Amino acid sequence: MWSIRKDNTDKREETDDEDEIVDNSKPFTLQDVYKNLNKPRLEVLQWFQELGLIAREFFCNAPNCSSSMTLAPSTCIDGYQWVCSNRSKKHSFKRSVRKGTWFEGSRLAMEEIILMIYFWVHEFMQSQVRQELNITNSESVVAYFNYCREVAVDVMVKSSQKVGGYGLVVEVIVSKFNRRKPVKGKKSEEQWVYC
Repeated sequence: MWSIRKDNTDKREETDDEDEIVDNSKPFTLQDVYKNLNKPRLEVLQWFQELGLIAREFFCNAPNCSSSMTLAPSTCIDGYQWVCSNRSKKHSFKRSVRKGTWFEGSRLAMEEIILMIYFWVHEFMQSQVRQELNITNSESVVAYFNYCREVAVDVMVKSSQKVGGYGLVVEVIVSKFNRRKPVKGKKSEEQWVYC
């Protein structure tokens, strides 16, 4: 797999994991995101493809056909869908651009989901995100924030490294935290933290 740079240059670095896309450039600003999301629909989808968020190509799964599919205008929420390019076969095989991505199954626009992810990264409160994106269903924001958290944990676990080793000294700091003013008659809550 290849890592993708924000500056869209061809300076790509090979990675080991097929599912991993690592952006080694500086983070996107909100202005960068809005600039890319306010382009014509096809260009937005191409930007998503460059970032590895949606597939660059699909092949027809219809019987006796494995032709490459093309993006064609559609009335669906995404504005485009994959359509079989083989006109000689008598079938009209279509597939959503969301197929196989984490956009699949959501009724929100992909732009809203991208902005939600941006806001999650920048630690916006869920109420702020609902207000900024005019989302009335709080469950959608909660679900995507939880999903972002799960992805972040997975990345941390996959990229974690062993601490210490033969001939190395590891210093562990242990701290105990409790409430500043314990309530009279109740045992104060205590929490041990290992760093």
